[in-house]
Amino acid sequence: MGSIWHYEQMWVEREELRDENHGHLNEYNHYGLKDFNVDDGTHITMKALLFNRYCHWSGGYENHADGFREWYDNKYSGQSGSSDF
Repeated sequence: MGSIWHYEQMWVEREELRDENHGHLNEYNHYGLKDFNVDDGTHITMKALLFNRYCHWSGGYENHADGFREWYDNKYSGQSGSSDF
């Protein structure tokens, strides 16, 4: 949970991570996540950062959009007790 909190803190503190022109959002959209949980209350640029970090810790971007969706729904969005990557 500590690493997730760190990324959330980083997102709040670093304006460029909240910029919708940041490369993380381009990656997020490229892998088909643009419309993923759009009304859940988490800003899309925060989700893009989480996707970037999920892929980093999972070994790359190939075929990770589905894994990210599952992780986000089951771990990050509060439906489970653990948010570990």
